[in-house]
Amino acid sequence: MEEQNKTREEEQEGVMGNEEKSQSQSQTSEIKAEDNVATSVGETKTQPAQSETTPTSEVENGDDKDKDIEENKFIASLSYLGILVLVPLLVKKDSKFSQFHAKQGLVLLIIWVVGWVFFWIPVFGQILLLALMILNIIAFAQALSGKYWEIPVISDWAKKINL
Repeated sequence: MEEQNKTREEEQEGVMGNEEKSQSQSQTSEIKAEDNVATSVGETKTQPAQSETTPTSEVENGDDKDKDIEENKFIASLSYLGILVLVPLLVKKDSKFSQFHAKQGLVLLIIWVVGWVFFWIPVFGQILLLALMILNIIAFAQALSGKYWEIPVISDWAKKINL
């Protein structure tokens, strides 16, 4: 009797083990099926497994970018103080952050110089002067806080400058 009970228990365990194996195999096949993408009838294309880690080059580029911004915030902010735009243009040629702001500052300086003719016109000139002053203050603050702020229209002209 005991032997029959043991054999029955072993058979039941064997059946349950087979069921567990078939379930794990079906789960594995489902995972594999998710990795395949149907390209057309009867063809499948296997996608490479996506890595959850970020490539080291992207991490290094992000660190370099942050380092560039931290080191050049003050010099980039000089771009919006009139003729001092020459400091980042000439001193920090290797810094993308300071060059970005220097080019925008150069365009603003040109607008200031040309604008002096119009500033004498009673209402239009005063509005233009006020708008340029506000733009300079905002751009100065953005550069000092380490942000790439594109001034509308002016940034488009600044991108065309190659130094």
